[in-house]
Amino acid sequence: MAKTIQIERRKRGFFGWIFLILFWGFNLFMIAVLGIVLGFWGGTETPVTEVEKAAHGLGMAIGFSMTLSIWASGVIVLGGMAFATRGKKIIETVQLVDNIPAAKPDIAGTGKWSPQKRK
Repeated sequence: MAKTIQIERRKRGFFGWIFLILFWGFNLFMIAVLGIVLGFWGGTETPVTEVEKAAHGLGMAIGFSMTLSIWASGVIVLGGMAFATRGKKIIETVQLVDNIPAAKPDIAGTGKWSPQKRK
């Protein structure tokens, strides 16, 4: 018994790819910045007095929270732009024979289907 299903895919345009690359590049950059900030946590000089220890802890907490807030702001803006430019919807129809696709999609992205070998 043949069954027909529809597969929904989206094809990104030029600006969609630009915003997606910017989104992932920004995330990688912020991971590196977070590693640098956390690398300073131990510090080269150890605080001696209680006031220095408190100031060191407060400064690190402020730096860490600023890094996370900048990261969150960038992710919201760039993620929204990447989501908004994800491209037009392409619906492909596939016929299943005994729950096996009668054809498999072309990986090259030409939109054509190639026949699938059966056992």
